[in-house]
Amino acid sequence: MPIDKVNLTSNLSQSFDSLQFKVGQRFLVEVLSKDQNQEGLIAVKGKLLRAKLEAQVQPGDLFWAVVKEADDEGIVLSRIDLNKVIIKNFSKEEILLFIKRGLAFDSEVYEYLKRIVEPSDLTIKNSLLALLSSKNKYLQKLVTLIWDNIPKWSQLSGKNVDHLHNYYQMLGIDYEYLIYQEYRGKQNGEIAGQKSLKYYLLQVLSQGTEGLTAAEKANLNNILSEITGQQLWMQTGNGENAYCLLHFPLQDQGQLYQAKLAIESSRYGRQIDKKHCHMALQVETPNMGLVGADLVFYNNKLSICILNDQIDDILPLIQKMEAEIHKGFAALGFQLLQITGKKFAEYPQFEKFIYGQQFSGVDLKG
Repeated sequence: MPIDKVNLTSNLSQSFDSLQFKVGQRFLVEVLSKDQNQEGLIAVKGKLLRAKLEAQVQPGDLFWAVVKEADDEGIVLSRIDLNKVIIKNFSKEEILLFIKRGLAFDSEVYEYLKRIVEPSDLTIKNSLLALLSSKNKYLQKLVTLIWDNIPKWSQLSGKNVDHLHNYYQMLGIDYEYLIYQEYRGKQNGEIAGQKSLKYYLLQVLSQGTEGLTAAEKANLNNILSEITGQQLWMQTGNGENAYCLLHFPLQDQGQLYQAKLAIESSRYGRQIDKKHCHMALQVETPNMGLVGADLVFYNNKLSICILNDQIDDILPLIQKMEAEIHKGFAALGFQLLQITGKKFAEYPQFEKFIYGQQFSGVDLKG
């Protein structure tokens, strides 16, 4: 840009001191306000700072900046032009992905992120199926743990998502956090008692590999990488809107069906704003193939678009059940405004959204 030095005489100077800026550091900067004197507030790492702003900067602007100067008087931030910078040979799209997730530029991290949003995830699905069908005695504890915790179609409903919550706990999404808590003395040896899938995977791969074939080791490593990638995508990111992805299998009569869920929302403190959000759900079904649902929530109002390549056959069924559908959402506290239908090709934004591209800049509050 640059942004001129932060005014440390303001009542926000304590926030500045806590950040300990260093020359060369990169931060995602959001402009919150600007007055006629080009002075305003910026948000950096969740802290509010006063700054002198250039004319071309407007409230709501979100950009990546580097610290050019840092001393007792303040800091100077300069905007990074992603069209001109090359960081570790990452493309502009890859850099933007790191920025939106609030993660460091790291090739290993990028591989974890990418594997979750690949259009085809057959490697992961096949690895899970191979594990669940394994008769190897070293893997039976893992097999039992997964089967016992994969949500069942018949158990899920708008009022009961406990089984889905239990599934993610079983994966060990917060495994590293629990280790940290134990290290800080805030938990007393509870990690081993959690018995998460990640715990067992690490245990088997580090201790029991002599009883595994090369293919079984590869399957376990694939599943472990899937959990790590899922951990990164469940974080709400570092943009104006919160955004996360969830992947989970559903079981029905011994068969597994994959489900994907994307959520984008205005931020409500450290949480998503449940009253103003955009959700996309995609599920494999035995009779209709892939079925998608694009949902927009505004206060207690809801609009839905159903997606399927045979949507012309599905819409008449939806129309017959429309009164029942309205009643069901009303019981959950939502007024259903409309249900529409499209083929996937007619709504390409849905596929982008379900595979990691949030609708940044969209005003979710209308």
